[in-house]
Amino acid sequence: MADANIIVTVDTTSSDWVYSNGQSTTVDGVAETFAMRLVDLGSDGQMKGGGVTSDDNTMTMADGSVITMSRDSNFVHLGDFADGTAKVNPGSFWVSRDGGSWEEVKVTTATIADADTVGDNNITTMTFEYPGKPYQWTWTNIKTA
Repeated sequence: MADANIIVTVDTTSSDWVYSNGQSTTVDGVAETFAMRLVDLGSDGQMKGGGVTSDDNTMTMADGSVITMSRDSNFVHLGDFADGTAKVNPGSFWVSRDGGSWEEVKVTTATIADADTVGDNNITTMTFEYPGKPYQWTWTNIKTA
């Protein structure tokens, strides 16, 4: 498979988001999506920022805020994955809340079911935290297409 664009869909039932001040909210509505790029490395794969649009990705939250995720692959990446293997500290998302300053959100663990294939439920879990902050949260039931 050549490099591919993937759309990541975050389900509201498993999509808590914590701001850097500790306030928690969820994704608004049924689901929100963002784009990433899957780079085929043979039997392994690498996920990074970018994807199908030239715009930054946005997610509307239940409290009315908008989280913007950078699409720059220097700042948004999940690293290299083998099938079904949990990876510790694979990467980061850089996000802005309501157009404010950019903040790093570390992806502390992630598991990808089939690392070089685009498909439903390919990302099984991702756990996040802000560097130096005591807040940690996990997404599950993530769909990819």
